[in-house]
Amino acid sequence: MLRPFAITCLPVLVLVLSAPVAAQDKAAPDNQKIAVCANDCLAGLEQTLASALTSADVDKACSVYVPSDDVLAIESSGRIREGMKGLREMYSSAFAESRFLDVKFEFERTHLEETYGISYFKLRATLQTIQDQQKWEFYVQGTWVLQRRGDQWLIRHEHFSPIFQVDRVRPLDAPAEDPRPPTQQPQGPADSAAPREKKGND
Repeated sequence: MLRPFAITCLPVLVLVLSAPVAAQDKAAPDNQKIAVCANDCLAGLEQTLASALTSADVDKACSVYVPSDDVLAIESSGRIREGMKGLREMYSSAFAESRFLDVKFEFERTHLEETYGISYFKLRATLQTIQDQQKWEFYVQGTWVLQRRGDQWLIRHEHFSPIFQVDRVRPLDAPAEDPRPPTQQPQGPADSAAPREKKGND
């Protein structure tokens, strides 16, 4: 005896219709986990790097990067720093010229995969030049290519560039009687090679 069509096909229809729902239910926790991971990752990098900048701690600043000769940092001035030696020189140069009074990261978009990720953000910092105690605002946009090392996310590649129609560095104090020329503006962590006036045989 033939069974009605509905009774025969019902189990198949249930399986077909429930498959996308099951896939969505499985994907949702994964997406939530990735989102939480991204937030935790960025919060950890932000706190460590901001603390390193305001305390002028070269070792702490370099601790957020992949410890490799292949690590790369491109400053907003266009200068390229390669390897941990290059990063140490970048931060040492910045700390020798300016104090970082306040540092803020404005994260815009972040995407993490299993072992690699990318994050777009803006960096805003208040600096005070050691030579004349003048205060400046340093404001640039940046990109991090991130790599997972165990339970840590570290910076594999860093690229800073100017924001369209925004000065990278602008004075916050009233101009002095004899202000420094533009070539003597302070250096930020992403701009530690600002152009300087040549002296002698330099």
